[in-house]
Amino acid sequence: MEDTMISIGNQVSIMLDAYENSTMNVYYSGCVGNLENETADRESIEATLNTCCYANSGVKSAYLVVNSGEVYCSGAQFGNFVDMMKPFEQEIYDKKGKCLWYTTTELYGRGYSRNYVLARALNGEEKANLGILYYIVSEQMITNAFARLQMDDCLKFMVDEEGTILYSTADEVQEK
Repeated sequence: MEDTMISIGNQVSIMLDAYENSTMNVYYSGCVGNLENETADRESIEATLNTCCYANSGVKSAYLVVNSGEVYCSGAQFGNFVDMMKPFEQEIYDKKGKCLWYTTTELYGRGYSRNYVLARALNGEEKANLGILYYIVSEQMITNAFARLQMDDCLKFMVDEEGTILYSTADEVQEK
């Protein structure tokens, strides 16, 4: 059982790292440099976001919210998403480009599966906090990993270092 739990933890960690690493595509494609130089165009940014979404299974949507208020999106559209994340903007900017994960019960996909939000502030060579890149990631990656654990009568939880519950099979806990 312990080996299975370690394996599940490693599997989820590898997937989360892969999502975080893929956020660098906005740098490699030149989008961040173009935002910094104010030469960005909607077509190239949305093409890069398309690549971010479709190259990573589980990424339902990618949003790029620029400080000017411009919003670029690829994948599923969640109407209230940008407003929902506004209270976290300063926290995201304060991390200076480090990826942060958020849980949400406000964004539901088909079958009411929950989603996670990966957020990263974008920094150019000369200017910081040009905007924020968001991924909306399906909980399916975690559900699939926990499916390997043969404990049908038990509650399953995934928590971060601060004790925040990121995943649970208990409906009443997920709603908090």
